[in-house]
Amino acid sequence: AQEGALLGGYAFDKYLAKPSKPLPVQLVVKTDALPGLRRTLATERETLACVNFARDVLNEPANVIFPQSLAEAFQSFGGEAGLRVTVWNEKRLEKERCEGILSVGKGSSWKPRLVIGRYAPKNAKGHLALVGKGVTFDTGGYCLKTAAGQKGMKMDMGGAAMVFGAACAIARAELPIQVSVYTPLAHNDISSTAYHTTDVLTMRSGRTVQVDNTDAEGRLILADALDVAKEDEPDWIIDAATLTGAAVVALGEDIAAAYGTNRDFTASLLEAAAEVGEYLWE
Repeated sequence: AQEGALLGGYAFDKYLAKPSKPLPVQLVVKTDALPGLRRTLATERETLACVNFARDVLNEPANVIFPQSLAEAFQSFGGEAGLRVTVWNEKRLEKERCEGILSVGKGSSWKPRLVIGRYAPKNAKGHLALVGKGVTFDTGGYCLKTAAGQKGMKMDMGGAAMVFGAACAIARAELPIQVSVYTPLAHNDISSTAYHTTDVLTMRSGRTVQVDNTDAEGRLILADALDVAKEDEPDWIIDAATLTGAAVVALGEDIAAAYGTNRDFTASLLEAAAEVGEYLWE
Protein backbone atom coordinates (compact mmCIF):
# COMPACT_ATOMS: atom_id res chain seq x y z
CA ALA A 1 0.00 0.00 0.00
CA GLN A 2 2.83 2.40 0.88
CA GLU A 3 4.68 1.66 -2.35
CA GLY A 4 1.54 2.15 -4.41
CA ALA A 5 0.81 5.47 -2.72
CA LEU A 6 4.32 6.94 -2.94
CA LEU A 7 5.07 5.77 -6.46
CA GLY A 8 1.55 5.91 -7.87
CA GLY A 9 0.94 9.30 -6.32
CA TYR A 10 4.06 10.80 -7.88
CA ALA A 11 3.51 13.74 -10.23
CA PHE A 12 5.99 16.06 -11.91
CA ASP A 13 3.97 19.25 -12.27
CA LYS A 14 6.26 21.97 -10.93
CA TYR A 15 5.90 23.99 -14.15
CA LEU A 16 2.11 23.91 -14.24
CA ALA A 17 0.07 26.95 -13.19
CA LYS A 18 -1.88 24.79 -10.73
CA PRO A 19 0.25 21.92 -9.43
CA SER A 20 -1.65 19.00 -7.93
CA LYS A 21 -1.63 18.55 -4.18
CA PRO A 22 0.57 15.71 -2.91
CA LEU A 23 -1.33 12.54 -2.08
CA PRO A 24 -1.61 12.32 1.73
CA VAL A 25 -0.28 9.02 3.10
CA GLN A 26 -1.24 7.87 6.59
CA LEU A 27 -0.14 4.44 7.78
CA VAL A 28 -1.29 2.85 11.02
CA VAL A 29 0.92 -0.02 12.14
CA LYS A 30 0.34 -2.29 15.11
CA THR A 31 3.89 -3.23 15.99
CA ASP A 32 2.85 -6.02 18.33
CA ALA A 33 1.18 -7.82 15.43
CA LEU A 34 4.14 -7.64 13.03
CA PRO A 35 7.45 -6.97 14.83
CA GLY A 36 9.94 -5.07 12.70
CA LEU A 37 7.30 -3.84 10.24
CA ARG A 38 7.71 -0.21 11.24
CA ARG A 39 11.44 -0.33 10.41
CA THR A 40 10.74 -2.17 7.16
CA LEU A 41 8.27 0.49 6.09
CA ALA A 42 10.71 3.27 7.03
CA THR A 43 13.46 1.65 4.93
CA GLU A 44 11.05 1.29 2.04
CA ARG A 45 10.14 4.97 2.27
CA GLU A 46 13.81 5.85 1.97
CA THR A 47 14.14 3.63 -1.11
CA LEU A 48 11.03 5.11 -2.73
CA ALA A 49 12.38 8.61 -2.11
CA CYS A 50 15.45 7.63 -4.14
CA VAL A 51 13.22 6.31 -6.94
CA ASN A 52 11.30 9.58 -7.03
CA PHE A 53 14.55 11.58 -7.02
CA ALA A 54 15.57 9.69 -10.17
CA ARG A 55 12.17 10.51 -11.67
CA ASP A 56 12.55 14.18 -10.80
CA VAL A 57 15.90 14.63 -12.58
CA LEU A 58 14.61 12.60 -15.54
CA ASN A 59 11.54 14.79 -15.94
CA GLU A 60 13.39 18.12 -15.77
CA PRO A 61 13.97 19.74 -19.19
CA ALA A 62 17.43 19.75 -20.76
CA ASN A 63 17.95 23.46 -20.07
CA VAL A 64 17.64 22.67 -16.34
CA ILE A 65 19.38 19.30 -16.14
CA PHE A 66 22.70 19.26 -18.00
CA PRO A 67 26.07 17.78 -16.94
CA GLN A 68 27.01 20.43 -14.39
CA SER A 69 23.57 20.77 -12.81
CA LEU A 70 23.02 17.00 -12.69
CA ALA A 71 26.44 16.57 -11.08
CA GLU A 72 25.42 19.12 -8.46
CA ALA A 73 22.11 17.34 -7.86
CA PHE A 74 23.94 14.02 -7.44
CA GLN A 75 26.43 15.61 -5.05
CA SER A 76 23.67 17.06 -2.88
CA PHE A 77 21.38 14.02 -2.82
CA GLY A 78 24.26 11.57 -2.54
CA GLY A 79 25.85 13.44 0.33
CA GLU A 80 22.58 13.42 2.26
CA ALA A 81 22.28 9.67 1.67
CA GLY A 82 25.75 8.96 3.00
CA LEU A 83 27.80 8.67 -0.19
CA ARG A 84 31.22 10.21 -0.61
CA VAL A 85 30.83 11.99 -3.94
CA THR A 86 33.55 13.35 -6.23
CA VAL A 87 33.13 15.04 -9.61
CA TRP A 88 35.65 14.98 -12.45
CA ASN A 89 35.41 18.15 -14.55
CA GLU A 90 36.69 18.46 -18.12
CA LYS A 91 40.26 19.14 -16.95
CA ARG A 92 40.30 16.00 -14.80
CA LEU A 93 38.72 14.02 -17.66
CA GLU A 94 41.52 15.19 -19.95
CA LYS A 95 44.13 14.20 -17.36
CA GLU A 96 42.47 10.78 -17.05
CA ARG A 97 42.42 10.33 -20.86
CA CYS A 98 38.63 9.95 -21.01
CA GLU A 99 38.37 10.83 -24.70
CA GLY A 100 35.09 9.00 -25.11
CA ILE A 101 33.29 11.17 -22.55
CA LEU A 102 35.03 14.33 -23.75
CA SER A 103 34.25 13.70 -27.43
CA VAL A 104 30.53 13.15 -26.91
CA GLY A 105 30.36 16.43 -24.97
CA LYS A 106 32.61 18.46 -27.30
CA GLY A 107 29.77 20.11 -29.21
CA SER A 108 28.02 21.54 -26.16
CA SER A 109 28.69 24.66 -24.13
CA TRP A 110 27.81 22.50 -21.10
CA LYS A 111 30.98 20.53 -20.48
CA PRO A 112 30.96 16.84 -19.55
CA ARG A 113 31.41 15.40 -16.09
CA LEU A 114 32.05 12.07 -14.40
CA VAL A 115 30.40 11.70 -11.00
CA ILE A 116 31.72 9.00 -8.67
CA GLY A 117 29.91 8.08 -5.45
CA ARG A 118 31.21 5.65 -2.82
CA TYR A 119 29.64 3.87 0.13
CA ALA A 120 31.98 1.65 2.16
CA PRO A 121 30.60 0.27 5.45
CA LYS A 122 33.01 -1.57 7.73
CA ASN A 123 30.94 -4.75 7.58
CA ALA A 124 30.85 -4.85 3.75
CA LYS A 125 30.43 -8.29 2.17
CA GLY A 126 31.67 -7.65 -1.34
CA HIS A 127 32.07 -4.66 -3.63
CA LEU A 128 29.41 -3.74 -6.21
CA ALA A 129 30.10 -1.24 -9.00
CA LEU A 130 27.19 0.54 -10.70
CA VAL A 131 27.76 2.34 -14.01
CA GLY A 132 25.03 4.38 -15.70
CA LYS A 133 24.78 6.24 -19.01
CA GLY A 134 24.20 9.96 -18.45
CA VAL A 135 23.57 11.69 -21.77
CA THR A 136 21.57 14.65 -20.49
CA PHE A 137 20.28 15.38 -23.99
CA ASP A 138 20.91 13.48 -27.19
CA THR A 139 20.40 15.27 -30.49
CA GLY A 140 22.16 12.39 -32.21
CA GLY A 141 25.02 14.73 -33.06
CA TYR A 142 25.76 15.11 -36.76
CA CYS A 143 23.83 11.85 -37.29
CA LEU A 144 20.83 13.95 -36.28
CA LYS A 145 17.70 12.39 -34.84
CA THR A 146 14.32 13.47 -36.20
CA ALA A 147 12.30 16.08 -34.28
CA ALA A 148 10.01 13.33 -33.00
CA GLY A 149 13.01 11.19 -32.10
CA GLN A 150 14.45 13.95 -29.93
CA LYS A 151 11.35 14.46 -27.77
CA GLY A 152 12.32 11.91 -25.14
CA MET A 153 16.04 12.54 -25.27
CA LYS A 154 16.18 14.54 -22.05
CA MET A 155 15.75 11.08 -20.51
CA ASP A 156 18.86 9.62 -22.13
CA MET A 157 20.47 9.91 -18.70
CA GLY A 158 18.03 7.33 -17.30
CA GLY A 159 20.80 4.84 -16.57
CA ALA A 160 22.76 7.40 -14.55
CA ALA A 161 19.67 8.50 -12.60
CA MET A 162 18.75 4.89 -11.85
CA VAL A 163 22.15 3.67 -10.64
CA PHE A 164 22.85 6.79 -8.60
CA GLY A 165 19.43 6.49 -6.97
CA ALA A 166 20.13 2.80 -6.29
CA ALA A 167 23.47 3.61 -4.62
CA CYS A 168 21.75 6.20 -2.44
CA ALA A 169 19.05 3.68 -1.48
CA ILE A 170 21.70 1.14 -0.48
CA ALA A 171 23.51 3.73 1.63
CA ARG A 172 20.29 4.91 3.30
CA ALA A 173 19.38 1.33 4.16
CA GLU A 174 22.90 0.80 5.54
CA LEU A 175 23.23 -2.51 3.69
CA PRO A 176 26.45 -4.47 4.34
CA ILE A 177 27.90 -4.06 0.87
CA GLN A 178 30.47 -1.68 -0.58
CA VAL A 179 29.06 0.29 -3.51
CA SER A 180 30.82 2.49 -6.05
CA VAL A 181 28.70 4.31 -8.63
CA TYR A 182 30.05 5.93 -11.80
CA THR A 183 27.93 8.24 -13.95
CA PRO A 184 29.50 9.80 -17.07
CA LEU A 185 27.48 12.90 -18.02
CA ALA A 186 27.50 14.62 -21.42
CA HIS A 187 25.24 16.72 -23.66
CA ASN A 188 25.41 15.39 -27.24
CA ASP A 189 24.98 18.63 -29.18
CA ILE A 190 26.01 19.96 -32.60
CA SER A 191 28.43 22.86 -33.12
CA SER A 192 31.71 23.63 -34.85
CA THR A 193 33.52 21.69 -32.11
CA ALA A 194 31.31 18.56 -32.14
CA TYR A 195 32.81 15.19 -32.97
CA HIS A 196 32.21 13.64 -36.41
CA THR A 197 31.68 10.32 -38.11
CA THR A 198 35.02 8.68 -38.98
CA ASP A 199 36.77 10.42 -36.05
CA VAL A 200 39.19 8.03 -34.36
CA LEU A 201 39.19 8.25 -30.55
CA THR A 202 41.66 6.83 -28.07
CA MET A 203 39.66 5.61 -25.10
CA ARG A 204 40.90 5.63 -21.53
CA SER A 205 41.80 1.94 -21.83
CA GLY A 206 44.13 2.75 -24.75
CA ARG A 207 41.88 1.09 -27.33
CA THR A 208 41.20 3.14 -30.46
CA VAL A 209 37.64 3.47 -31.76
CA GLN A 210 36.38 4.80 -35.09
CA VAL A 211 33.07 6.65 -34.84
CA ASP A 212 30.69 5.39 -37.52
CA ASN A 213 27.61 7.04 -36.01
CA THR A 214 27.59 10.01 -33.62
CA ASP A 215 24.21 8.78 -32.33
CA ALA A 216 25.98 5.73 -30.87
CA GLU A 217 27.36 7.98 -28.14
CA GLY A 218 26.33 5.99 -25.09
CA ARG A 219 28.84 3.20 -25.54
CA LEU A 220 31.63 5.77 -25.86
CA ILE A 221 31.00 7.42 -22.49
CA LEU A 222 30.32 4.05 -20.84
CA ALA A 223 33.59 2.59 -22.12
CA ASP A 224 35.59 5.22 -20.22
CA ALA A 225 33.44 4.92 -17.08
CA LEU A 226 33.72 1.12 -17.10
CA ASP A 227 37.49 1.44 -17.36
CA VAL A 228 37.52 3.64 -14.25
CA ALA A 229 35.25 1.17 -12.44
CA LYS A 230 37.46 -1.78 -13.40
CA GLU A 231 40.48 -0.17 -11.73
CA ASP A 232 38.67 -0.32 -8.36
CA GLU A 233 38.50 -4.14 -8.72
CA PRO A 234 34.85 -4.65 -7.74
CA ASP A 235 33.37 -8.12 -7.35
CA TRP A 236 30.46 -7.29 -9.65
CA ILE A 237 29.62 -4.58 -12.19
CA ILE A 238 26.08 -3.64 -13.23
CA ASP A 239 25.78 -1.28 -16.19
CA ALA A 240 22.46 0.44 -16.92
CA ALA A 241 21.69 2.48 -20.02
CA THR A 242 19.08 3.74 -22.46
CA LEU A 243 21.51 2.42 -25.01
CA THR A 244 19.70 1.15 -28.07
CA GLY A 245 16.30 1.25 -29.74
CA ALA A 246 16.87 -2.38 -30.72
CA ALA A 247 15.85 -3.36 -27.18
CA VAL A 248 12.46 -1.70 -27.75
CA VAL A 249 12.10 -3.45 -31.11
CA ALA A 250 12.75 -6.81 -29.44
CA LEU A 251 10.93 -6.42 -26.13
CA GLY A 252 8.58 -3.43 -26.35
CA GLU A 253 8.29 -0.41 -24.06
CA ASP A 254 7.74 -2.21 -20.73
CA ILE A 255 10.52 -4.80 -20.59
CA ALA A 256 14.26 -4.10 -20.28
CA ALA A 257 16.91 -6.29 -21.88
CA ALA A 258 19.42 -7.85 -19.48
CA TYR A 259 22.50 -9.90 -20.23
CA GLY A 260 25.83 -10.60 -18.58
CA THR A 261 29.08 -12.55 -18.60
CA ASN A 262 28.31 -14.54 -15.43
CA ARG A 263 25.20 -16.71 -15.62
CA ASP A 264 24.76 -17.07 -11.85
CA PHE A 265 25.00 -13.33 -11.29
CA THR A 266 22.65 -12.61 -14.20
CA ALA A 267 20.17 -15.11 -12.78
CA SER A 268 20.30 -13.41 -9.38
CA LEU A 269 19.65 -10.04 -11.05
CA LEU A 270 16.60 -11.43 -12.88
CA GLU A 271 15.34 -13.02 -9.65
CA ALA A 272 15.72 -9.76 -7.71
CA ALA A 273 13.90 -7.86 -10.47
CA ALA A 274 11.00 -10.34 -10.38
CA GLU A 275 10.67 -9.94 -6.60
CA VAL A 276 10.06 -6.17 -6.91
CA GLY A 277 8.02 -6.21 -10.12
CA GLU A 278 10.67 -4.99 -12.56
CA TYR A 279 10.36 -6.60 -15.99
CA LEU A 280 13.70 -7.86 -17.33
CA TRP A 281 14.32 -10.38 -20.10
CA GLU A 282 17.61 -12.10 -20.78
